[in-house]
Amino acid sequence: MYLTEKHGGELFTDDDEEMAVALAGAAGFAIENAKLFDEAQLRTHWLEAGRRIAVRMMGAQADDLAAGRGWVAQAALEASKAVLVLIAGPPNEAGQLEVLAGAGAAAQQWMGKLLDLDGLSMRSVLASGTPGAFASASDLLGPAAGGLTGPALLARLGTQGAEQGLLILMRDREAPVFSALTGDMVAVYCAQSALALELAKAHHVREQLVLYADRDRIAQDLHDVVIQRLFAAGLNMQSMARYVSDPAGLSRIRAITGELDATIKELRDTIYSLQASSGETDLLSSRLINIVGKVSRPLPFAPGIVLSGPIDSLVAPELAGQLLAVVTEGVSNAVRHAQASQIDIAVTVAGGALTVTVIDDGRGMGSPHRTSGLANMEVRALNCDGVFEVGSPEGKGTRFFWSVPLDRETTSSGSPHRDSLSHD
Repeated sequence: MYLTEKHGGELFTDDDEEMAVALAGAAGFAIENAKLFDEAQLRTHWLEAGRRIAVRMMGAQADDLAAGRGWVAQAALEASKAVLVLIAGPPNEAGQLEVLAGAGAAAQQWMGKLLDLDGLSMRSVLASGTPGAFASASDLLGPAAGGLTGPALLARLGTQGAEQGLLILMRDREAPVFSALTGDMVAVYCAQSALALELAKAHHVREQLVLYADRDRIAQDLHDVVIQRLFAAGLNMQSMARYVSDPAGLSRIRAITGELDATIKELRDTIYSLQASSGETDLLSSRLINIVGKVSRPLPFAPGIVLSGPIDSLVAPELAGQLLAVVTEGVSNAVRHAQASQIDIAVTVAGGALTVTVIDDGRGMGSPHRTSGLANMEVRALNCDGVFEVGSPEGKGTRFFWSVPLDRETTSSGSPHRDSLSHD
């Protein structure tokens, strides 16, 4: 504290000096108390933010887990008085980070962007866990910062080797730089939030395992009990035909046998779907269902898929790769170009051949020409001594047909398998 120009032009006396010293001491004490109060408030805000995230994540439903990062970003925005908070995933092979969640001004504009952060600072934060403060957002984000010129802070969300990404805080241009205490509290908040996210994820996985176990049990019961009983009933119905001479009665028997046959096929498709949704991706049938679901995600409806025959047991691994590529290309073409309201996919193993058919009710192909994808499908068929056809029956819709013979050794040595009641 500096005093000068005493009123009246007189010199400062010893009493004046004693009063100044006392005033300086009192002011310093008040300022220190205010500083401690601000620090206590800062600690309280961040600890309360971490507590809210933990409580909210503990009560989150399975469908709310995807919103967890958004809650973490919003709580950090409120506690830090920042204008923008982003959560980016771990760096990819090129060192870029994808923005996964955000809160604050124009946060939606950053969703899905790939950030090129200052490499040295990012590696230091990831390795040490100590947040890094920057005088300007451009020092961290580079040109991507745009009009954000205020202070920035980068913190690791989680522990080393188990990090869930990085937390980026940005303030207004006139705001003060993030203090060391703020960095320490952000580190604590990130550790709490990452633990809450991890516990919620573990809870979600545990619920999924229970669900998958139920689906496995249902699929096993359908396969071992229901299908066998239907098959036995169908055989008994067929055996009755030799005792019936009335044409109407024989027609009725054939109709009932056909219904049982269709029911068995639908049950097999249901079993495949249950196994696929239970994560049994080793089965070729499950991988086919997963691929169809992934490729057809942009559609407003679900395509129909029918799997017939011993697909999992008789299709060799080399041919399975070809099959997956063909189904992906066939369904992708229908999704991208057909403008269809219905798509039906059939994959069949029968008569020593593997067949794929994709039919849609879209606008058709017009004058068909071989695109690179269709040409690849034709090459795959020829390499396997098979056939490939694509066209628009009656100028409406498109029919994609791909068929190749199964490996003779595999076919002959495979165990017999019946998928329907009707046979030659």
